[in-house]
Amino acid sequence: MPVTTMNGREIQVNDEGFLTEYDEWDEDLAKVLAQNIEIDLTDAHWKVIRFLRKDFSTQGETATTRRVQAVGGVPTKEQFTLFPRKPRRRWPTSPVSPSRTAASSRATTKGTR
Repeated sequence: MPVTTMNGREIQVNDEGFLTEYDEWDEDLAKVLAQNIEIDLTDAHWKVIRFLRKDFSTQGETATTRRVQAVGGVPTKEQFTLFPRKPRRRWPTSPVSPSRTAASSRATTKGTR
């Protein structure tokens, strides 16, 4: 599996550059990932990110935008405003969904890509 260096440490990623290890993610890394795609994280961003992390830990899969709206309380339109890049498909077994979009952006990856 490829490895990338972000925020001064090596992070496991898949062939598309998305983080694969739930425990390698932290809020400092999220800030770096957001900067890579030119997003300044606000309290509204953190609300979505923290909901996604908590929901994944209890549900075992990435929440859909509909679930983020219904359960997380963040309207879909607001989600697209906060995170303007196209959302990824649903990731049923991958644990690092909150940072997926950001992880694939401008990361220097070692290994096959």
